[in-house]
Amino acid sequence: MTPPAEVVEWLANRYPKPRIDADWLQGCYNWLVDEEKLSPALNLSAFMEGFEYQLLASDLSDSMQNNTGLQLDVRRPVTTLRGPPVLVQIVSITDIGMPAARLDQIRVAREEWKGSNVDTAEDKGDGYAPGIPSYPRGTLYLKLSDGTTTINAMEYRPLPQLTMGNTELGYKANINPSRHLP
Repeated sequence: MTPPAEVVEWLANRYPKPRIDADWLQGCYNWLVDEEKLSPALNLSAFMEGFEYQLLASDLSDSMQNNTGLQLDVRRPVTTLRGPPVLVQIVSITDIGMPAARLDQIRVAREEWKGSNVDTAEDKGDGYAPGIPSYPRGTLYLKLSDGTTTINAMEYRPLPQLTMGNTELGYKANINPSRHLP
């Protein structure tokens, strides 16, 4: 069976760029039905949530069609994105507003803390456990990918959702270019 048209349309409207790969979509549909025992006929909203969760957990190079996301001129030194929202994932994250030596001190302290607190119930592996050293916050430099094209980006204004040591690589963001233009 193929994914219901409502699900395909909802995903296409919510994540217009890049376009979802048809083979990935079919595989995800089969997995949700066969393994997760979800039925679009019985609970369409739970089924759509399952699709969205799988999409956001996937590597975009696996789930998206090549060259359907970021515009081709985006690799110019200075580019303003235009058009509909583009789903991207963080490939790398670096704080360029803090001295490298300070960031390295925090990294070492975090590794020591985690090594000495392996068996504590407080350490859930998310970097938010009490006592774990936090990275200072400056300006973040990011590499973002739509699954095909990778671009360099820098914070214009602080994005509090993104933090060194806590934001995992692969974190997804839906960039809405028209929302940021004057």
